[in-house]
Amino acid sequence: MNETLTIPEIKRVESGDLPRHETISRTGAFSGARSKILAILAIPLICCALSFPIVDSNFFRGYADPQWVRSSSQIYSSRNADCEIVIFGDSTAITGIDPKIVEAATHMHTCNLAQTKGVLAVLGTSALDVYLRNNARPRILLIQFAGADFYSPGSWRDTTAYMEGVVPMLRFYPRRQFLKAIVRHPEIYMGMMHYAYITGLINLLRNRFHRTVLPHSEQTPIDVHFVRAVPAFKNCDRVEDLDPIFHAPDARFIRALRQHYSGMADHLILDAAPLSECDKRIGFLDRTLSGIDNKEEPYPVTLFNEGYEHYTAAGARRLSNEIAAQIESLVGREQRHSSSESASRESNAVRSRGQ
Repeated sequence: MNETLTIPEIKRVESGDLPRHETISRTGAFSGARSKILAILAIPLICCALSFPIVDSNFFRGYADPQWVRSSSQIYSSRNADCEIVIFGDSTAITGIDPKIVEAATHMHTCNLAQTKGVLAVLGTSALDVYLRNNARPRILLIQFAGADFYSPGSWRDTTAYMEGVVPMLRFYPRRQFLKAIVRHPEIYMGMMHYAYITGLINLLRNRFHRTVLPHSEQTPIDVHFVRAVPAFKNCDRVEDLDPIFHAPDARFIRALRQHYSGMADHLILDAAPLSECDKRIGFLDRTLSGIDNKEEPYPVTLFNEGYEHYTAAGARRLSNEIAAQIESLVGREQRHSSSESASRESNAVRSRGQ
């Protein structure tokens, strides 16, 4: 059995007085302990390295992705879609705008491509650019954010849910961009491990035993809309749940959105999502939001169920019908203008023939 060296023995080793076999025995003990320590330290490093290919695997995509990832992925895989109305935005659009309601009212094929705030914080609106490059030009492009989200985030740390944007970055963006991100944001490593080994495992088990999520398919329709199974708020008692990170709207960001996307659709609509009557920021937002196409409107608290920004089914119906009415009004003005121009041309033609 190897024993711990005492101070006198260490001195004897240094002076060469200790027998050779004892020196080798103790040196071997140190070497063995060092190997064990290195092996233990290597475990998290290996797990971290493996988490990236695990998350990027087809099996993980098929059976372990949560619903928000499955929904947001369709914007990248869609090709030659015939969406006449394209809806984009943050989670207020995901939970609040039902494309089926809008389509039924307007009789135009409607697709909801909205992304979560975590995706937007990391990737901005680049996913929408990918869709517009690969699919038919829409008649209507409607972008809806919560009023306080009309700004260009300067740091991923503006939102704690940044892993929502890292996952599509890993899967759909150039490797060079992803490698640059993991150098600048080392917190990705821990987030990726959590996503691969905890979030993924939970969703895998839920899918296997309860069949709540069907295997992913690139043929999934682009109809993102889901309401969280959370009871509606009854009053403003939990108003402290409001997002503590607040940004004043940035008029430059709104102008940049309009300048960039106006040429990519026949009509561009920029809307601020209605907030709950509990939100004391509504007045400020309504005064500072310039360049959007609607007014910041308060909704009854009973139409929200999470964070006072995510809608219940009733809240989604009300917002979706209002969106449909807004689009119908815009299309109606366009048709009246077109008819007026046509009538004017015919009148001019008649006068020309009479002369």
